[in-house]
Amino acid sequence: MVGIEFIGVEFFTSLVVLFVLLVASVQDIKSREVYDLLSLGLLFFAFGYRVIGIFESGWQFFVSGIVGFLIFFLLSLFLYYAGQWGGADSKLLMGMGMLIGFDFIFTSLKEVSMYSGFELVVFFVLLFSFGALWSLVFSLFMAVSHWKSFLEEFKVVFYKSKNYFYITIISSLLFLLLGIFIDVSILLFVIFILLAYFLFLFITAVERSSFFVQKDIVDLVEGDWLSETVFVGSKKIIAKKTLDRSDLKILLKYYGSGKLESVKIKEGVPFVPSFLLAYVFLIFGQNFFMLIFNLLY
Repeated sequence: MVGIEFIGVEFFTSLVVLFVLLVASVQDIKSREVYDLLSLGLLFFAFGYRVIGIFESGWQFFVSGIVGFLIFFLLSLFLYYAGQWGGADSKLLMGMGMLIGFDFIFTSLKEVSMYSGFELVVFFVLLFSFGALWSLVFSLFMAVSHWKSFLEEFKVVFYKSKNYFYITIISSLLFLLLGIFIDVSILLFVIFILLAYFLFLFITAVERSSFFVQKDIVDLVEGDWLSETVFVGSKKIIAKKTLDRSDLKILLKYYGSGKLESVKIKEGVPFVPSFLLAYVFLIFGQNFFMLIFNLLY
């Protein structure tokens, strides 16, 4: 965030954002749902923060927030309609774009920015880095929690992908030979190939054993991921997609007529904790980077 003169506002803003992201993370983990009061509330709070900043840092401070919002708005649209994110994740991303801003476009702001105006880019990289780490940790937790069904699915996935297993083993042996006779560093490719294959098996088995649930129509919320096309008789109602408000109305209509009671939903990994981790590291990470830099150089 921008290192501007109103330190009290900066400190208060950071506390509020940390609190919102913490509560949203707990909600996401418990129910895979984040209330609009939090996600949209963060966006309006960030807008107010940018408006107040005009009096201290000029109109550039406000425009920086708008640019940050627009960049993350386009990214959130892409991720939402690609079926990778729910509505809450997208709204939070837009709010963080407004909050962090893109100070690089203004020299007056770039000179006092923590990462030379590139906080928005740093946050985005941190978000998906922590997202990958968090997804792995959460998947491990789900595998342990549902270990019986996980092992059954792992065996099924392994059997179905046995041809890929043979390819993996043959490729690993070839790189192993190259590493012995040419360059030992090539052995790293062996490790990478084996890890990539078994990680694929692991993620697929966890997904199939833990992330698909049959959910009653009345319990559906906007942003739920429909994992399979819904039919009533031979009539196709809704193709698999992220459910929006109009989809819920259609499903409720068929539920009310007694023709449809539940659908299969893919819950996925609650991603909001990644926002919290990325923001914490954005605030305190500069000291960490400086420590690593001093140790290396």
